[in-house]
Amino acid sequence: MRIMGNRKRCSVVLIAAALFMNSSFIYAQSANETKAVQISFQYAKVPGFSSNQYAIWVESASGEYVRTVYVTRFTATKGWKTRPEAIPTWVKKSNISRMGKGRVDTISGATPKTGLQRYFWDFADDAGKVVADGKYVLVLEGTFDGNEKDPSEVRYRAIIEKGKTITVEDRGAETKGNSKRGKTMISNVKYEIIKK
Repeated sequence: MRIMGNRKRCSVVLIAAALFMNSSFIYAQSANETKAVQISFQYAKVPGFSSNQYAIWVESASGEYVRTVYVTRFTATKGWKTRPEAIPTWVKKSNISRMGKGRVDTISGATPKTGLQRYFWDFADDAGKVVADGKYVLVLEGTFDGNEKDPSEVRYRAIIEKGKTITVEDRGAETKGNSKRGKTMISNVKYEIIKK
């Protein structure tokens, strides 16, 4: 009887360990103590057509655009017209063609130098108003080796739940295209809840 009991306990521990290893990383913090969610990653410039373009934005759980945190200036100013393969999901979601120059200037910046990059979402929408409690998706999209026949993209997502507590669930990355350069262009993506 005792041996059977130990086997059952061992099985339960193994199942629990397997479930934990397959689950996403979840970070939590009291909403009263939270100032922003930070996304950081290692960025390295890579050669290639329409490479080194990326955008970070927030959308609702249902996929509606909320706010752009950052976008590379080339795509935000003219690249969305001349290089349709550059960060195409952001271009469509943000409706960049209707965005005024002043707004484009506040969300965009020059393509950074190779190294650690940090960006913050302060729970505000595009108009600067604090968003309602609920679930949001923080998206990081990068393009590299872009061409119309075989565009290559990488997209990272995190689910942010805003309520009495703030939780961030890392959903990992999806890639499109045959190039492996996306793993070197954007790597080691991390999320952190920043306190007031």
